[in-house]
Amino acid sequence: MNSGSVFRPLDSQPEDQEPFVYARFVISDTGQAWYVTEGNPDGKDFVFYGLFTRPGTECAWGAFRLSELESLQGRGGALVTLDESFQPGSLTEAIPLNWVEPEVKSSELVRGRSFLDCSL
Repeated sequence: MNSGSVFRPLDSQPEDQEPFVYARFVISDTGQAWYVTEGNPDGKDFVFYGLFTRPGTECAWGAFRLSELESLQGRGGALVTLDESFQPGSLTEAIPLNWVEPEVKSSELVRGRSFLDCSL
């Protein structure tokens, strides 16, 4: 993956601003998604930072590797794929509205803070 020019480097998004989401990886048969806000090449691999979501159960910020994503499968055998239809944008533009707590202002949507309602 040659994405060095596509993503901001790790730890480069301002802490006091709403993160920009550059890409989404998905497992189509589970609804799981990884929203990429930053990334760096790491040898033959790629390390991303972003938001992982599993509808109704989990959402968390963290680092993940492309090689880890490539090794995952859904319940029906679906693989993780890059969502080609995804439109990059601010976090509140990129994440489905039912994930974001309505009382949280976009200025409070910063990396690592708890702001998501994971109960669909």
